[in-house]
Amino acid sequence: MGNCESGLFLPNVCSKSLKCDNQESNATNTIVEIKIDQELLETLSRETHYCESEIEALFKTFKADCPCGRMSEEDLVKLYGEVYDSSTAYAKHMFRIMDLNQDGIIDFEEFCKTLSTATRAEENERLDLAFKLFDIDSNGRIERWEMLQITQAVNAMVVPESRQRYEPSVLEELFSSPEVEYISRDQFLANSHSEALSRFIEI
Repeated sequence: MGNCESGLFLPNVCSKSLKCDNQESNATNTIVEIKIDQELLETLSRETHYCESEIEALFKTFKADCPCGRMSEEDLVKLYGEVYDSSTAYAKHMFRIMDLNQDGIIDFEEFCKTLSTATRAEENERLDLAFKLFDIDSNGRIERWEMLQITQAVNAMVVPESRQRYEPSVLEELFSSPEVEYISRDQFLANSHSEALSRFIEI
């Protein structure tokens, strides 16, 4: 992952439209200078892997197509739909982990932080993001049904000839027997370099 290319975690949002519901970009949006709050800029430059100029460029893209500065789950579903087929289920899971304060909306700070982690972070941070993606009910472990649900969501997006990369190989490696109903975060991290899982999360 790197430079706004994040595989299945996030599409290349730096060059895609982020239109919010009932808001259309127009010529006025393109000529009005859009500036990020200086305090927020400094905070994000400290807390993300982007420099200030990159944050400003991302903010302009986000704000030009989302003037309200807030992205709903439906907005993210539409964004994924421009990049992947049959991506609704996966987009909803991504919304869950991007909505950091769980208020039902993604603001620019949340958007920037998640994108930074997915595209620029060290391996341990990306693994934390991946674990949160799989841990649907946020109980600190990944259960068999959660792994199955995420792999099915990914399978719906990828071309048929690539599907053998994800499932059932991921399930077979992590849930080695029918008796294994869940894996802990430590077990997930220990298996992060297995062939199937490393391909799945594209580290």
